[in-house]
Amino acid sequence: MLSPQQLIEHDRLNQALDGTDHSWTALTLKLCTSLETANKLVQSTNSNVRLLSEKVEGLEKIIKRGDSAVAAAKAIHVSLNQKGGPFNGSQNV
Repeated sequence: MLSPQQLIEHDRLNQALDGTDHSWTALTLKLCTSLETANKLVQSTNSNVRLLSEKVEGLEKIIKRGDSAVAAAKAIHVSLNQKGGPFNGSQNV
């Protein structure tokens, strides 16, 4: 998406192209520079999104391990309660 300044430059370029002077050459260069800058920003954003996605995947793995640990602890608790172990129904773990 073009910035407001880039849109203004685009409009100026269109006006220059409709006219008879040669200001369109400088305006074309400005527009190309703006588009190159926008392309670099998109590339940088894509890179940042990739890194963020990798970090989210890592966090998801940690959460799954935590969920597994909680499930295992609950299973042990239930097993001990059924066998009359040290954790009876009146205690919370």
